[in-house]
Amino acid sequence: MEAPGTIPAGRAPVLLDAARRQSLGVKTERVTQRSFTREVRATGIVRVDERLQSHIHVKFEGFVERVFVNFVGRKVRQGEPLLSVYSPELLAAETELAQAYKDRDRPRTGPFAATDRAQTEALIQAAHSRLALLDVPSAELARLERTRDARRSLTITSPITGTIVERNVVDGMRVMPETTLMVVADLRNVWVMTDIFEHDLGAIGIGQHAVIEFVGDAAPAREGRVGFVSPTLDETTRTAKVRIELDNKDGVVRPGLFAAVKIHIEAGNKLAVPASAVIDTGMRKIVFVEAEPGRFEPRAVKTGALAGDVLEVVAGLAEGDSVAVSAQFLLDSESQIRGGPSSGAHGSH
Repeated sequence: MEAPGTIPAGRAPVLLDAARRQSLGVKTERVTQRSFTREVRATGIVRVDERLQSHIHVKFEGFVERVFVNFVGRKVRQGEPLLSVYSPELLAAETELAQAYKDRDRPRTGPFAATDRAQTEALIQAAHSRLALLDVPSAELARLERTRDARRSLTITSPITGTIVERNVVDGMRVMPETTLMVVADLRNVWVMTDIFEHDLGAIGIGQHAVIEFVGDAAPAREGRVGFVSPTLDETTRTAKVRIELDNKDGVVRPGLFAAVKIHIEAGNKLAVPASAVIDTGMRKIVFVEAEPGRFEPRAVKTGALAGDVLEVVAGLAEGDSVAVSAQFLLDSESQIRGGPSSGAHGSH
C-alpha cells in the first residue's frame, strides 16, 4: 500500500482542458482547517439516580402494624410517616430505658446513694446507646426521657423528600433486618444508562453534552451531560456503560423510559475535505489534487473521523490543496486507463 501523499500504482495524472473539464462537471474545493463536531448515537434506559435514593430497613425483628403509604408512585416529604412496626425487642429496650429514668428520679439516701446513682446513670447510657444503634430517632429518645413511657410500636419516617419507587410491606407482615421495606427516590435528577461500542469510547469524556429523545414522545427531548464512563468493557457486547445525567425537576421523565441518545463530541480544528472528494477502493483511499491548472493527480491519503459530510485528513494533503469534489470517479477511470500496463504509465509523468 502506497504511503500517503504519493500517486498510487496503476494510476496516472489526468490532464483536462477547460472545455473537457466543463463537460465532465469537475469542481474543486480547498483543503482547510474545520471545526470538528460529531455525534455518537446509542439507545438507553432511564434509571433512578442512585445517589438520590434511600432504602428503608429496620435493624430489629418485628411486625408491621400499619402502612401509611399504600402505593408505589406516592410522593412523600422528609419526615413523613411511612409505616409503624411493633418489635418485642424494641419494646423491651424502651421499657428498660423508661424504668432507668424512673429510678434516677427516685430519692436516695445512705452510704451507697452515690454508687447507686452512678449505676443508674450507666444503665441509662447503655440503654440509650442500644436504642440509638437500633436507629430509634432522637426525637423518640427525647420523648422517652420526658414521659418515661415506652411505646408499643415505632413509626418509621421518610429520610428524604421523594417518590416511593418500591414497596414490599403490608399490614401484619413480619419484617427482618434484611427486609427492604420501601425505596424512596428523589426524581428531580435521573440517569440515562447507555451502552457505547468500544470504537467510540475513546471520544467519550465526562461533561460532554448529550441530547436525549424519548420513544413515542413520552417526554420532551432534553439536554444532559455525561457523568460517568465505565472503566470496564463487556467482553460479549464489546460495549461499556455510560451514564448521562438529566435535570428532571418537572418530573416528566420517568424511570424505565426508553431513550435515544446523541452525545456531541467536540474534536477541535482539523484538516479536512468534503467526504465526497475521497474514493475508497477498499485497499486505499484516493483524492484527485489539482496540482496545476487542468492537471489532476491521484494521491493516496489517510483519513480520520467523519463529521457529517466532512472527513478528517490525517496524512497525504496539505492545507490549501485543491481537490476534486465532483466527477472524481470519471477522473479515476481515466487515471487507471492512463496508468495501466499498456500505457507504460506507473505514477506521475
